[in-house]
Amino acid sequence: MTTVAEIISRTRNDYLSPGLPEQRNKLDGAVTDSATTLTFARDLGPLQMGSKISIGLEDIHVWSVDTSAKTADVDRGEFGSTAAAHADGDVVLVNARYSDAQILRALNAAVGMLVSEGITGYSAVELTYSSSVSGYDLTGSTKFLDLVDVHWESTDFTSKAWRRIPNVKTLRDANVADFASGTGIIITQALPNGVAMRVTYSHELDGSLATLTDVVETVTGIESTAVDILCIGAALNLTAGKEIALNETDTARPRRTSDTPPGSFSQADSNLRSLWRDRVRAERGRQNRKYGRHRVREF
Repeated sequence: MTTVAEIISRTRNDYLSPGLPEQRNKLDGAVTDSATTLTFARDLGPLQMGSKISIGLEDIHVWSVDTSAKTADVDRGEFGSTAAAHADGDVVLVNARYSDAQILRALNAAVGMLVSEGITGYSAVELTYSSSVSGYDLTGSTKFLDLVDVHWESTDFTSKAWRRIPNVKTLRDANVADFASGTGIIITQALPNGVAMRVTYSHELDGSLATLTDVVETVTGIESTAVDILCIGAALNLTAGKEIALNETDTARPRRTSDTPPGSFSQADSNLRSLWRDRVRAERGRQNRKYGRHRVREF
C-alpha cells in the first residue's frame, strides 16, 4: 500500500525534478494554523521576502524575514492550500518547483484521467442468500459500473467449491428504501438457504485524496500495479503549461534559447505522454485478463 506522502515523493523525484534537490529548512518550534511568524532551525539562505514556502500540504507567502533571528512574517494557507498546524522540526520547502499541495491536486486530476481511459476499481461484497428474498443491496458500492462475477459457496464447505450464478439482474439508481446503497442485484436462481454469495463489481476511481497519510489504493480504488500511472499523469498535469510560460513575450526575464530551446518542454511533455499511454494500455490489458468484461449475463 502507498501513502499520499510516498506517491508525492515519487512524482517529484522520478518525473518532475529527477536529480534536482529542493532547498529546505526546518521549523524551530511547533506552530498553530493561525501563527503569522515562523521560526526556522537553519540559516534562512534563499528564504527571503516574496518567497513561497511549503510545509506539508500548506503553501505560505513570505512578506519579510529577519535573518539574525531566523524568523519570517508570513500569510498562511496561500495558493489554494489550507492553513494547518505543524510540529517542531517539520521540513520546510523553499521556493519548491512543485509543492506537495500542487502535486496532490494533480494526482487527484490524474485519477480522472484514468477513469476516462477505462481503468476502473474492483470490489467485492459478501451476501447471504435467503430463499424468501430475490433482491440484495450491494452495500458500499459507490460509483458502481458493472457486475463482474457472482458466485455462491457450496454447502459442502470442506470442498471449498464456489459456483457461478449465470443470470443476475443489476438494479441501478434503485429505491434506497429497499437498497440503501442505491445499487442492488436480483437473483432468481434457487440456492440452498443461508449460503454465502460473493459479488465482484467494477466501479469508478475516486479522486479525493486529501491528507499525506491517506492510503492511495484505499481512497481511490486503484490497484497497486497502477500507482505509477498516477505519478506520470500528475507530472503531465503540472508541466502542461511550462512551454506557454516560457514563451510569454511580456515577462521580465525572456527565455535564453541557449538554455531552454523552444519546444524543449513540449518534447518532455510528449515523452511523458507516450509513457503514460503505454502504461495505461498495459494496465487496461492486465485488468481485462484478470477480471474479464461483463462475465455476468443479465436477464
